[in-house]
Amino acid sequence: MNSLFVIFGLDIDDNAFSTILNSEIAVVLGILGISITIFTVVYSFIENKLEDKKRLERLIHTGSASNPYNHAELKFASNYIKRNKHLNFYFVIMIYASFLLAILLAVNLVFRNPIFFCVLQALVVLYLLSFINTLLILM
Repeated sequence: MNSLFVIFGLDIDDNAFSTILNSEIAVVLGILGISITIFTVVYSFIENKLEDKKRLERLIHTGSASNPYNHAELKFASNYIKRNKHLNFYFVIMIYASFLLAILLAVNLVFRNPIFFCVLQALVVLYLLSFINTLLILM
């Protein structure tokens, strides 16, 4: 029998081990790309709303257009910026976690440690659940 190790009664040979880790690395790098893309899009929305906020503040402070609509729009812009900065914080965490997990998976691909493999499988599940949670926060 050429199994590398046995997990829950399943024989994991060298080929299956490499296939599992390569697939997980591909998924982690895919999620990394998605996280970077969403981060940059949300960041550009924050920058645009920040320009609108500065424009509204200039209008209100000059007194040329002091009406309740401008004050409400300024409050909305401030809340929008705060909410999206909070969202971008989650995506920064996902980006760092992606890099770390990809490195750990690559290290395990080289050294082939069965205990480390089991720990990484739990981390990958936790990582996927946190990514789904972050997407739900985005929605």
